[in-house]
Amino acid sequence: MSTRPYCESLVALTLVACGGQVASATSPASDGGSGEHTTVRQDAETPFDASGAPTAFVMDCTGSPPIAFKLPCAVGQSPLNVTECYAVDSGPSYSLPVLVFIVPLPYMASHRNEPIDLSAFPSPPYGMPLVAGGVPYGATHRGTLTVSEVDVTQRTYVGRLKGIEFTGWPDGGDPIVCSAADALIWTVPGGFE
Repeated sequence: MSTRPYCESLVALTLVACGGQVASATSPASDGGSGEHTTVRQDAETPFDASGAPTAFVMDCTGSPPIAFKLPCAVGQSPLNVTECYAVDSGPSYSLPVLVFIVPLPYMASHRNEPIDLSAFPSPPYGMPLVAGGVPYGATHRGTLTVSEVDVTQRTYVGRLKGIEFTGWPDGGDPIVCSAADALIWTVPGGFE
């Protein structure tokens, strides 16, 4: 599947984040062929309540306690819309992310409810290991992202991250593999490009 279509057409599916409520979007509305798309009407009957959303993305590990990064993750500005996820213990000013990937929000919007293979997109050349129990873990498989709600303007999305894998390398020990078969991921706008 090509990642080129996001450059050629913007489909703006919008969610409304107000008072902890994020509403699901309906189908896109076109402006009649100019290549631009308008925001869709909201379906207030199926809200996503961010106050009940998980605050961590937990991965089970073989022979070791689980590891996690905190939710929500942050989304950078256009055109790249880098998603950055931070360690649970990182401060409010954000340290370097432990999981980072680039999937532009217009692309997510035009592929809503379809698995997006994160390995098909470039990974930014920065980040840091997720350290738990003195062991550094790094993302070794990014899996797929299936987005159910997207707001291109507000830089937010809600979806499921499947098949993610982090591997830890303890001093003098065997690698520790941690994974999440299927877990909710949600985002807020980040203060970065």
